[in-house]
Amino acid sequence: MTHRGTETRRSPVKVKTIIPMKMGIRVHILLSVIFSLFVSLPLWSIYAFGDNVPPNTSPVIQAPTTGNEKENQEKSYWCKRVAYYKKRIDQAEYEVNKKEEVLSDLRDSASKETGNDKKYLHTKIKKTEKNLAGAHKVLKERKQDLSRIEDEAQKKNIPPEWLKCE
Repeated sequence: MTHRGTETRRSPVKVKTIIPMKMGIRVHILLSVIFSLFVSLPLWSIYAFGDNVPPNTSPVIQAPTTGNEKENQEKSYWCKRVAYYKKRIDQAEYEVNKKEEVLSDLRDSASKETGNDKKYLHTKIKKTEKNLAGAHKVLKERKQDLSRIEDEAQKKNIPPEWLKCE
């Protein structure tokens, strides 16, 4: 018990920290994973990026691709690429149509309303018109993307039939 005005100082005591068993296992696993990464890294980096082949392995020899296979791969590539852009255009057209329907419904209901409801509907109409303008912009950009892809295909002498995915 200490009295007012008197303090007793204790010498610093070394506190032994005890790690719970679960925490010790987690730390052990973490350290072993980190250690194994550092130990295996040099071998991995040698074989992954160089022409060196690990011992007791033979390189995989691929059969040369014929002109027809290569042509089919290129045709498939252009078909998938154009199909992707057409799908995006379809999605943008769907959004434009949906927003146009909402806008026409709002205009119909605004013509029937009066007072505060009409003001509310007019603000909603303005917001929908902005959204519709944005949707038209997106549609225009996506059509330009498709046009750019078609121009690129034409410059590379790709047959137009490849772009139709038949």
